[in-house]
Amino acid sequence: MKTTYYIACHTKQHYPDTDSYTREAGKMVHALQQIFGDREKILAITKPDCIEQCHCEAEIVQEEEGLVGKCVLDLESPSRILLDKSKFSAVLKAITDWPGMKIEKRAVANEFD
Repeated sequence: MKTTYYIACHTKQHYPDTDSYTREAGKMVHALQQIFGDREKILAITKPDCIEQCHCEAEIVQEEEGLVGKCVLDLESPSRILLDKSKFSAVLKAITDWPGMKIEKRAVANEFD
């Protein structure tokens, strides 16, 4: 069964020049890779612990309120996976330097459910 989530990480930090945007966007990509590329971190923020595959597509954009990391997370497992937003937020904030970051999370309906 595939469980899909849309996640947006709003840093609330605006980067006016290309160099600072590129550097900070790279940090966001690296942070998302650290979480979604590490089985232990994924299992720490989800329930139950029966994930077979994890795939994340991310896009980092500069919006009016600041840098935003937007991603679609697909989790394959025998049953529906619950993603704990507060645990995800804590893990992400621990490895980044955006203390005021706001996390948005929404479950996405799969067309074959």
